[in-house]
Amino acid sequence: MREDIFQAAEVWHPDDSVFLKSQWGWEPSEWGFLAFSNKTRRDNVAKANPTTFIGLVCSTKRVRPGREDQALKICGFYVLSNEHVSRADYARPAQGQDPFPNRWLYGLRPLSAFSFLPDIRPSVRDIFAEFNAKNTWRSIGSLGRELDNNDIRLAKLRELPVTEDALFKPWDGSLPKQIKPRACLPWTKAGPQRERGYWVEPPDPNLRRSLYIMRLVGKEVHFLLDPPANRWIVKVGLSCDPNRRLAALAGMMPQGQFDWKRIYPEDDLMTNLPYTFKAAEAGELAMKKHLGNTPSNHLGGEFYAGTKEQIEEAWGLGNKAAIAFQEVVSV
Repeated sequence: MREDIFQAAEVWHPDDSVFLKSQWGWEPSEWGFLAFSNKTRRDNVAKANPTTFIGLVCSTKRVRPGREDQALKICGFYVLSNEHVSRADYARPAQGQDPFPNRWLYGLRPLSAFSFLPDIRPSVRDIFAEFNAKNTWRSIGSLGRELDNNDIRLAKLRELPVTEDALFKPWDGSLPKQIKPRACLPWTKAGPQRERGYWVEPPDPNLRRSLYIMRLVGKEVHFLLDPPANRWIVKVGLSCDPNRRLAALAGMMPQGQFDWKRIYPEDDLMTNLPYTFKAAEAGELAMKKHLGNTPSNHLGGEFYAGTKEQIEEAWGLGNKAAIAFQEVVSV
């Protein structure tokens, strides 16, 4: 498989909330948001969903000229935030007459966008056939539809290969908040319909990873079977977006005395994703082996208990192993 193609499951996780909506075609580099004509509906979707969730997008029967292959297909998905945005900032200015000048004005901002490969895009009317009988596609186009993330059909979609898309974002002289800066970001001035410019973030063909360690903050004695003995509860792993993994972990915890905190990496902006998947995998294994050397430290899966010193050592060993892997491969 090419380096720029990977499984959707790498960025669309089983516990993600999923929202289905149709659009007039799929082109994130020109239409960089999930759009609504009804502001109240947009606001309610934002309130009902966690910090990040999946916006699954299919194309309507009517599509833009030259995009006929997208019609009635599940084309891709956004990793969405619940941040409100407007069409004025997140869509390329229309060239010529705008067929929808007063519609689709309200949006939710994506963090990233991913496309299913054109030759294997599923038919939305085959996958979600129950909506055909109920004649609800017009409603899905206007209002969207929440889906059950345990639906086996979504698990099948997560198995499909995808590529990351360039994503249209506003340019106002500084990077939009929460966006990870990347080297050599191209941008171009907009047409005469806009006073400000815009930029299109390029896709990341290698989908670089970082190692991470998250700490469960609270009184460990209430979680551990054995006395804590100055041990922290942590989760170790690798991700192309550690902040997103942190948000997902926190979202699974009921409001109370416990919460998750990222302790590594220490870079809040996540500007450095240093490793390929295989290198990060080697680093993750090194962290697990170090923390799991003491049997009582392993709490199942990727969860461990360890002292601050053991966790610091694990982080150092994990990065050392990942760097060593990359150096061997590059020779």
